[in-house]
Amino acid sequence: MQEQMLEATRRLRSAERADADKGQGDKDEAGGDDKNTLTPEEFDLMRTSHHVEDAAIRDQGPAHGLTSPQIEALLSGSPISITAPQRAEVDHALRAQPEAAVEQAEVLHGAWSGCAPTPATALQAPTAADLSTNPVVVAAMNAAWTDSKAADSVNRHEEGGWIYMDTTSGALSTGRAPAGAQAALDVNNPPVVAGSVVVGLFHTHPNPTSEGWEPGPSGADVAYHNAHGIPGVIKADDGIHTVGPLRRTSLSGPAGYPQ
Repeated sequence: MQEQMLEATRRLRSAERADADKGQGDKDEAGGDDKNTLTPEEFDLMRTSHHVEDAAIRDQGPAHGLTSPQIEALLSGSPISITAPQRAEVDHALRAQPEAAVEQAEVLHGAWSGCAPTPATALQAPTAADLSTNPVVVAAMNAAWTDSKAADSVNRHEEGGWIYMDTTSGALSTGRAPAGAQAALDVNNPPVVAGSVVVGLFHTHPNPTSEGWEPGPSGADVAYHNAHGIPGVIKADDGIHTVGPLRRTSLSGPAGYPQ
């Protein structure tokens, strides 16, 4: 049945283009008895492309001049005879969005035949809040915090790196930058990870707030993240802080920083 729906859809598109080429006058003169028959393929196509359930068809059909026996015949897969005004209404419904009808039918056909359907929504980069609670990122931040030696007043230093997102699966991964200085970390030139793009940064602020250090993002942190168009997550002795824009706005473009 789904193969028939796809074929019927393509025939309708071809017929529409042929009608446009011939002109409206020729189209009106070409009518015949078959123009007053609503086929099961046409009915299924309208139902699929407009996402109409059987209950709604039974409820709304009479408003379109269909009797209960006609409705039940259509639902059971039988053709019915319709009037000229009903034919015009059917033609309008079928031709209102022909491309969308084909796409919807092909997606449903793929799902029913075991093929992977087209994803309903595209992947988006995670927000700063998402990153701050993601298990992969949290584990990387905790490891960076340990390596920062926050309790060692002589050797404490910043650690951190890049957060990547696989553009096919949406999975996150991280990469570490070389160890930084007491209050600085070089995260320029992120390494390329095949199939992934940079969607964030993470780093530590190991200097203690009890000594007057600012645990949250510095002015330099804010400027860097905004300039490169990605959010960041910072771990300090008072918890987690976020910085920069909400998210990377697009997964297309450079695999490193988007700007």
